[in-house]
Amino acid sequence: MANNVVPESDIDSDDDIPSEMRLNASKNFQNLLPGKSKEKYLSFHHEFRGWMDKNNIKSCDELILTVYFSYLQDEKKFMSSTLWSRWFMLKSTLSAYDNINVSAFKKLKAYLKKLNKGYKPKKSKILYSEDLAKFCIEADDKIHLANKVILIVGVFGACRRGELHNITFDEVEDSGKGLFISIPETKTDVARSFIITNDLYGICRKYMALRPTT
Repeated sequence: MANNVVPESDIDSDDDIPSEMRLNASKNFQNLLPGKSKEKYLSFHHEFRGWMDKNNIKSCDELILTVYFSYLQDEKKFMSSTLWSRWFMLKSTLSAYDNINVSAFKKLKAYLKKLNKGYKPKKSKILYSEDLAKFCIEADDKIHLANKVILIVGVFGACRRGELHNITFDEVEDSGKGLFISIPETKTDVARSFIITNDLYGICRKYMALRPTT
């Protein structure tokens, strides 16, 4: 079949290129995967290779991938959005680890687009500023104070879940008029910062005062 799976050590079979150089090139390709999502990408790649092994498939091409995505839709009942997510991650991992250019598989993309017809994504619930203010004013601090702070910091800083979890007191500066919070590690590797002021600042200070000092 075309586009057979290629072992990492055989990414370039030119005998004039030293094996150590080929190995370094292979590692560089693998480093192109997004750092924070790498484990998820590799998990899907491993799952796909496991499906190949289970079905005694020795090589990968456009037809095999089309059969695999048909299996995901028919047997796993994956929605169209999930199939596209898998396509994107397999495109990255198969390129990095197996030297397979999934982007060139036009028939596979046409097949996925066909599956997308009639798909209606669920409408996300929207949290408006009025909802934020109402919760912070009316919710009982004895029960929801921590939740208020999480919501305030998350909204003001447009923080992802992991960014919220990783914030430490070293990254929070209390000026007496507001909280200056820095996020040094982000998904885009670009540090950012933001300020919380006014009544919401008072809620955060109340929570900080209740935190143990050690």
